Amino acid sequence: MDSNYNASERSFAKDSELICDLLDTASKTLPAKILFRDSSGRTTSYGEAKQLVDNLARGLSLEGFQAGDRVCLIGGQNNSDWCISYLAILKVGAVVVPLDPGLKIGELLILLKDCEASGIIGGGKTIDMFKRLQAEIPSLRKIFLLNRDEDSDIPSLRDLIAGGQGQTINPPRVYRNPIA
Repeated sequence: MDSNYNASERSFAKDSELICDLLDTASKTLPAKILFRDSSGRTTSYGEAKQLVDNLARGLSLEGFQAGDRVCLIGGQNNSDWCISYLAILKVGAVVVPLDPGLKIGELLILLKDCEASGIIGGGKTIDMFKRLQAEIPSLRKIFLLNRDEDSDIPSLRDLIAGGQGQTINPPRVYRNPIA
């Protein structure tokens, strides 16, 4: 296997405006090429990543997320789900607020209130901590877990992706503002 599995003879950056566009373009040209390799050894191709991002973006749209919403992304384990979430949040037009999973609850409360977070996609925290955050932050409408927890009533990233499958809702096209 090619040790530089992201190497390509073509530069996609010149044809794209947003990082999501890069994935869309690369998935057409390199659908089977490996994009992610998790610490667990799981691989995700460009084509698979695009499908996951699109389904997650539709799932987020169905949950009411839209351009301008701030969605906090609290990392858990080192895996591709964080990256898929990041790209889907951008595709919806929302603002990604990446947060360190090592933050204490008081620090999280301050940051989430300050950015007026609408949602969290998170891992590495207890269910009780997420529920406490939701109870104390008025702007926080939805919380989703990066990883499924069978003992929780909080939906997971996989639930959002499944909810977006087969839906015809397309997230809004987001354009960057040209600097004058």
